[in-house]
Amino acid sequence: MITVIYSDDKLVLDYEIHKINSLEQLPIKNIYFDNNHNQVLDDLLQTDLFNNKKIYIIHDADFLNQKKQDDIKLCQQINKIDEEIFLTLQTKKVPISNKDMNNFVFKKINKFTEKSKTTLISQLMDINNIKFANQNVRDSFEHSLSNNPFLIENEFNKLLVNLKTNIIDKDDIKNIFDNSSEINIMDLLQQLLLKNKSSVLNIYDNLIKTKWQPTEIIQIISSQLFNLKLLKMANNNHLSQSMINDQLKITPYIQFKNLPIIKTTTIDNIDQLLNDLYQLDYNIKRSLIDPFDGLKLLITKY
Repeated sequence: MITVIYSDDKLVLDYEIHKINSLEQLPIKNIYFDNNHNQVLDDLLQTDLFNNKKIYIIHDADFLNQKKQDDIKLCQQINKIDEEIFLTLQTKKVPISNKDMNNFVFKKINKFTEKSKTTLISQLMDINNIKFANQNVRDSFEHSLSNNPFLIENEFNKLLVNLKTNIIDKDDIKNIFDNSSEINIMDLLQQLLLKNKSSVLNIYDNLIKTKWQPTEIIQIISSQLFNLKLLKMANNNHLSQSMINDQLKITPYIQFKNLPIIKTTTIDNIDQLLNDLYQLDYNIKRSLIDPFDGLKLLITKY
């Protein structure tokens, strides 16, 4: 089967790939389209010594837009391959399909919303056979989290590690949020934009010691930066707090935590850091730089 996973939200695309990596039992081969059509085909047709089956993931499959003859030809060639292949594309529109792509299935991934958060938490509870003591405890957990699936999964896993029974109570919630990773990463972002290099390195080292991967930190910082940009624009346009809550879905607590940065940083600074993070993420996925070294170099640059 050939499945095209598409969305205009990079975060949910990354999380969908994360789920595939977590659930699949066969080996996974990642292929990154870099405008080299022949290389993609060579990687798909390459067999190992024992001819073992594997799953293929083609990232950033821009050739699905079929703007060139080479794009159309590659789609036709992939359609003939009898392997399980996933392709990702960041786009708002449904990718182009034609009669030569009859084996392609298109799967749209919607933006991660409050409803998505509730659904994900329910799924994690079912998988791990645990329950909240009551609705108030569940609400407390949900309201403490932003709409970031990576962060939700990480905080849920922290709950599992420290849980003594299969019932989550208010003390369990308090324990994990007394040292919330989201707050730590938010602090890292703040110190980064405030150019407090020693604080940035201390927070980064502590996150790594608590088993956070650089790619996870990059994904969450990027998401927080996007929210920060929206807050900055709202502040520049003198929107009220209630309008920010209703229209941007950003909680008062997150607004309060970001207040020092909103007052001192600029949209240009936020865009520059976002671009640097996207470039680092690109280089890490293509094994052009070590994730730990790359992120540490980036944060010491600011």
